[in-house]
Order: sequence, then structure tokens, then C-alpha cells
Amino acid sequence: MWGLDGKHIALEAHTFDSVKFILTTALAGGLLAVPLQIKNIQQNGITPEDISKEINGYYCCFYTAFCLMACSACAPLIALQYDISPSLMWWGGLLYWLAALVTLLWAASQIQALKKLTCAIRQTLEEQPVLNSKSWLTSLQNDYSLPDSLTERIWLTLISQRISRGELREFELADGNWLLDNAWYERNMAGFNEKLRESLSFTPDELKTLFRNRLNLSPEANDDFLDRCLDGGDWYPFSEGRRFVSFHHVDELRICASCGLTEVHHAPENHKPDPEW
Repeated sequence: MWGLDGKHIALEAHTFDSVKFILTTALAGGLLAVPLQIKNIQQNGITPEDISKEINGYYCCFYTAFCLMACSACAPLIALQYDISPSLMWWGGLLYWLAALVTLLWAASQIQALKKLTCAIRQTLEEQPVLNSKSWLTSLQNDYSLPDSLTERIWLTLISQRISRGELREFELADGNWLLDNAWYERNMAGFNEKLRESLSFTPDELKTLFRNRLNLSPEANDDFLDRCLDGGDWYPFSEGRRFVSFHHVDELRICASCGLTEVHHAPENHKPDPEW
């Protein structure tokens, strides 16, 4: 608060030149609450080690702003001491002060954006049972004023934690990676696997009709999931085409050892099986 009381050699009391430092000093004081901000970020699943580079950058901005404020405060004294144009030094001091203000505001906005980002990711993963990872990441990068690489790193860190804890499943499908809440997925697939037992086999169209869009995936991802990711059965090549069979009915199948063709074990009485079956 240089010159606020009028004792500074080059600043008049209670003028913009002196009072302006109250603003930057108060803002800098508020930024000292960074440990509280970090604690809030930790509650969303991020550790200080995960963002150590960002925390160091935050403190670097903090101390840089104080250096700029000191340069601004000294500008009138330098003009008086070295007989430099007071007008020129006033503008120089103002530029230093503005630089300090911008630096403090930028640091504050970054730590706030980081806290809001981690909070948004946590809430979304808790509330949304299905997410397209790439689409949601792009949305986050557009919504928050953080570097895209940092947003992606935070996103991958938080979803990796949930995957390792068994709370989330990730499927790499036709149009990107999809994230599914594990408990929600298990409930939906348990009901579907029960329906698979009702018939011996299903054509691709029959399976698609039975499954519909049970997991709320995109059409491309849904087709890819049915083709590669079903865990209640498998696809077998029958003479009439490719069909899906539940593992519950696998014992009712016979598979040719040479060509891999599949047929139903309980064939009609007049059926003449191939000796290779």
C-alpha cells in the first residue's frame, strides 16, 4: 500500500497511484488460500503430485506479480532520482502494475478452472452411466480455460482411477472409447444374458432386435459391441450363416474339426452327420 498515507516520497495519499496497490495486494492475499483450493481438488480424486507442475506455476505467477508490483511502486522514485520524465515513468509504472494484475488474475482463473474441471468430471462420472470418452473430453476442453493437454491428463487420471477400482468399464468401439458404469452395465447385461437362454441361436438381425440399444451407445458402437464384446456367448459359423449362441447352450453344438462349421448336436433322426464332426 505504497503512499496510501502520503508518506511515500513520490506518491500522493489516497490517489489512484497509491490506492491501486490495495487491489493487487488484496488479490494476492486471496491467492494465498491455494492450500484450501488444492484440498478441494483432492476431494475430486486428484493428488498434489498429479498437478505438481501446475502448483509450481501458480506460485511462480504469485511471486512474479509481487516483483511487478514492486517495479511499479518504484517507478516514481526512479523518475525523481534520475531526472527521468515523470509522465514516462508513470506510464511505465502503470504497465508494470497492469502486468501484475493480469498475472494474479490469470493464476486465480487457472486454479479455479482446475477445481471446477475436477468437480465436473467427478459429478459426470457419478451421474452418467454411459459416456463417449472422446466427445466428453472435447466438451471439457471447450468449456474450461485450461491447456488441452492438462484437461486430457486430468480426465485420463480420474477415469483410470475408477477403472482400476472396478467402478467403470471402458470399451474401444467403432466410434471411439466408451465408458460405462460397471454396476449399471452388470444389471443391464444380466437381463440380456437371461434372454439369450430362451433360444439356441440368433442371427445378427435377431440379436440386434433383442439387444436394441440396451447400453445407450451410438448405432455404430452398438453394432460393434454386438459383434465383438458380448460376454454371454459367442458367434459360430452355421451352414445357413453366422449365428450367436449363448454359452448356456454350447454343449448342444458340434463343431467340425477341419472346417470349423457348426451344427446342432440334437439333429433330426434322418440327418446323416459328417464323420469329421
